[in-house]
Amino acid sequence: ETKPVDVKFVENIQKAYTCSSTDEARQVLTGVFLETGKQGQFIVGCDGKRLMALKAEMPLKESCILPSSRFMSWLKPNELLIGTHKGKDAAYFQLDCDRWIYRCKALEGTYPNWHNVIPNNNGKNRIEINDADVSMLAQALPRLPAKDKNGAVTFTGINGKLVVQGAAGAQIELPNSQYAGTAHITLNRDYFL
Repeated sequence: ETKPVDVKFVENIQKAYTCSSTDEARQVLTGVFLETGKQGQFIVGCDGKRLMALKAEMPLKESCILPSSRFMSWLKPNELLIGTHKGKDAAYFQLDCDRWIYRCKALEGTYPNWHNVIPNNNGKNRIEINDADVSMLAQALPRLPAKDKNGAVTFTGINGKLVVQGAAGAQIELPNSQYAGTAHITLNRDYFL
């Protein structure tokens, strides 16, 4: 059974495909997720680095993952009917127009929980860098001697204060920032700035 959708539906699917993965090893992420759930209906594209979630109104009873398709990129927005149905072997997605019908097998698998991209803050280690300290770091960090050829610096805590350590005992104390925990975080300064 198919039902009408808004003209923006196709545009939103095409936008979401721009954020979908091209890595065939992550097949679920190569498609666009049409979600129907408690939090509403969304068209979602994600490649593991970028995420696009667009609110949508779709007459779908179940969520499905549309596979990547050149046809969807060529499609011009106009009056369409959409629907999903379960076959014997899989779920199918269907688009109807006056002169043609496009039907494809939905991708099998579970789409990642895109609603919870940032994990809960239940860890023992916590670093909060104040805005004033960020501007100070932007000026001082390039002059701090690196621990190796990759420009590594270590964020750690000393007496509850956040400290950035470089080579040969050089360090910068961030007076307005907070540190809690026991972890030391070493990273390339170029990625931090």
